[in-house]
Formats: sequence, structure tokens, C-alpha cells
Amino acid sequence: MAFEKTTIDQAVMDQMQFLLEEVEYLHSTGMKWIEAVIQYCEDHSIEPEEVVPILPPSIIQQIKEEGIRSKTVEGEIPKALWN
Repeated sequence: MAFEKTTIDQAVMDQMQFLLEEVEYLHSTGMKWIEAVIQYCEDHSIEPEEVVPILPPSIIQQIKEEGIRSKTVEGEIPKALWN
């Protein structure tokens, strides 16, 4: 049973790493952080609310700071980011 849990944990970690790398790449092409996350979600047919819980706190903070800098209202950013 421990082997299964370790395998599942590793699979989740691999997915998180892939998400992080892809979002960072999209951001490096000139997208805002929120745009990069949304693009990732669109590319993989998933809802942003499903991705938010696994985003690193550093990216969530960057999204919030970009929103403040651009005076984005809370309603324009997925609600899960503001919790």
C-alpha cells in the first residue's frame, strides 16, 4: 500500500512541476501571471479553480500584485485566488 501512495504522490508532484514550468514559460513570453495560468487551463481543458489549489504561493502572490498594479477588481480574477 505504501508503494501505491508514493507512486500517486510522485505523479501529483510531477503534474505540479509541469504546471509550474509551463506557467513560468508562458509568463516569460510576456503574458501576465493570470494570463499564463488561464492559458494553461485552456490548453489543458481544465477550470482555473481546479489549478489554484496547487499553484505555488509565490505565483498566487504575483497574480495578486499584478491585479493591484493594474487595478484589477476582485471579480475579474478567479475567486479562489482571493481566499
